[in-house]
Amino acid sequence: MEDNKKIDQKLIEWARIVCETYKEKIQELKPQTQLYDSASYGIKEDGGEKIAYLLLRDYWKYIESGRKAGSFPPVSAMEEWIKKRNIVPQPFTLPNGKQKIPTNNQLAFLIGRKIAKEGIKMHPFLYETINEHQSALLTSLLEALTEQVIEEINKELNT
Repeated sequence: MEDNKKIDQKLIEWARIVCETYKEKIQELKPQTQLYDSASYGIKEDGGEKIAYLLLRDYWKYIESGRKAGSFPPVSAMEEWIKKRNIVPQPFTLPNGKQKIPTNNQLAFLIGRKIAKEGIKMHPFLYETINEHQSALLTSLLEALTEQVIEEINKELNT
């Protein structure tokens, strides 16, 4: 079969739907606007295989899989996270009753300590999204392949 436009259309439509659904799900996590804004999709051919893909920021895997308690994330990564989100440290009360506003480095340490103690809850949004739309992809591709086979047969019969 020389023309795979129908399959390409079905794959790109599926990738679009998966991307949109994933973006809807990550909106539940309000501060994840960079992940939301950067999510994109496409298809490519690699060694004769068609691949539908979703492009996401690196940290999608921590949202998807979470993070076990037990170790500190890098303080520099936490400082970058605070900086990107324009998080302003809030005052807190010390045991002696005085209030103190932490520096960004101290805030990064405090957030890191919480992550080390409690971990990060997993949100398997991509896994859920792909599972939700998997059967639709298979049905769609089967329809496209069936149409292509019928067209090829009709071409051969008419020649």
